[in-house]
Amino acid sequence: MDCIDCPYKSQCFEKLNKSELQYINSSKKQVNYRKGETIYKQGSFSSHIMFIVEGYAKKYVEGKGGNDYTLNILKPNEFIGLSSLFCTKEYCYCSVSALTNTTVCLIKKEDFKKLIAENNSFAQEIIKWYCQNEEYIFKKFTSMNDKNTTGRLAEVLLYLSSKEYDDLDTHISRKVLSEFAGISLESTIRILSELKKDKIIATDGKKIEILDLDKLKSISKNG
Repeated sequence: MDCIDCPYKSQCFEKLNKSELQYINSSKKQVNYRKGETIYKQGSFSSHIMFIVEGYAKKYVEGKGGNDYTLNILKPNEFIGLSSLFCTKEYCYCSVSALTNTTVCLIKKEDFKKLIAENNSFAQEIIKWYCQNEEYIFKKFTSMNDKNTTGRLAEVLLYLSSKEYDDLDTHISRKVLSEFAGISLESTIRILSELKKDKIIATDGKKIEILDLDKLKSISKNG
């Protein structure tokens, strides 16, 4: 897909002129990943900045004993690998795997740096996106640290109920929910069962429907 006519351009790329978009287009690669495939591997060398065109992906830290901690659910128009752009150690500090069939554009880091250096508006949008992302992760960690297991899961359910994730609910497994909330799989299944019994949510396979939004918000706030 040509960068100039791409309908998926984020606000960042809207700041680039035609020649700059052509510059990106000449070297970028578009890769399709199937659901479950690894897009970005923790500890591996990071040579490209990635941009999600379509699909959803799980960004997570690989822990010991096969335990993962999900940092975020990435959606279209989000970047992967920006944290390694100006670091001395150019490796991936986390992993990203496709929750759905996902299309990603790979941009060489040197090309990305060149655009940042030469286009101030583009640089500001990248910094803005990065700061918003860091703010979310900081708030998530501090919020989760102050909540019990039920409050943590309630917060995750509220987060995923956003319109931005409307078509994702059938792809989120109970394991991903538990990793995102930072609780055990057993606790996740138990709490979902309790919320269903109290008619706060309804479930149909992987799909979770919120029936009582106010109660779920209260649990998240006070949990």
